[in-house]
Amino acid sequence: MAILSVEHLTKHFSLGRSLGAVLRRQPPSWIKPLEDMSFSIDEGEILGIVGESGCGKSTACNLIAKLDDPTSGNIVFDGENVTHLSKTALARYRAQVQLIFQDPFDSLNPRLKVFDIVAEAPRALKLWDEAEIARRVPEMLALVGLRPERYAQRYPHQLSGGERQRVGIASALIPEPRLVIADEPVSMLDVSIRADVMDLLRDLSARLKFSCLYVSHDLSILTHLCDRVMVMYLGQLVEVASAHDLVNSPRHPYTRALVAAVPVPDPTYRRQPVEIMGELAKPINPPSGCRFAPRCHLAMAQCSETPEMTWVAERHTVACHAVVA
Repeated sequence: MAILSVEHLTKHFSLGRSLGAVLRRQPPSWIKPLEDMSFSIDEGEILGIVGESGCGKSTACNLIAKLDDPTSGNIVFDGENVTHLSKTALARYRAQVQLIFQDPFDSLNPRLKVFDIVAEAPRALKLWDEAEIARRVPEMLALVGLRPERYAQRYPHQLSGGERQRVGIASALIPEPRLVIADEPVSMLDVSIRADVMDLLRDLSARLKFSCLYVSHDLSILTHLCDRVMVMYLGQLVEVASAHDLVNSPRHPYTRALVAAVPVPDPTYRRQPVEIMGELAKPINPPSGCRFAPRCHLAMAQCSETPEMTWVAERHTVACHAVVA
């Protein structure tokens, strides 16, 4: 059963117009970071989003977390449409949907000790009294690998990067959410401790039974952690498949290029290069149709129309005219 369903989610930002543009009656320019995005996350599933910087990954997360409102489309959580919520309903929703941010130093309040940082969400949402918070916070710190007697009274600047991110994970998980949105949570960490944090998230997801939407620009991380992976290009979904199928049987030309770019620890292995032309387009007034077409060697006249997500195998969908033709 799906815990989250996103239906035709779209977000546009107007750049406004200068006085000269108004006098010349020029139409306003629009940034379109997200266009007609639809997907679902099952209960207990870890779903990954991969794509280049600026493809709309973080915009999608902000909309799902209700940090911003969509231009159009619907967000359905646990069978309830949460696209537009009252203040009271929004507080309940945020107890169920929590964020783990990219930079653990910027996301933690430097004036608060670790205990108060983790206790901040239950206090703000008025989930429990102080006695219950005093019992649960040390338990959560221990669960993420931080001994309470050693770390509870420290400030963020007294912690390493990995320890700060564990505090961020504890802060997100203590309200007992059903969905956790992790926006590149290991990109600011040393390579030596990234695997530990990813394994921690995967183990906690199974133990605490929450679903996870995991964002990254590194496909190798997602194949290690996720059940399914969604590939985005310039605001559009282009392919969704299981992590295994995406790596071993990529169908979209852009996905093939991402897979080919993943380093292989074998100096004798040679991949066949994937042909991509030009540079990444900007999301300001993007062309209609398939946004990858200007860089695609398989582009055809039909690509002027936006391709629909089409099933090509079990749990594997692709939005490409050339693939499904």
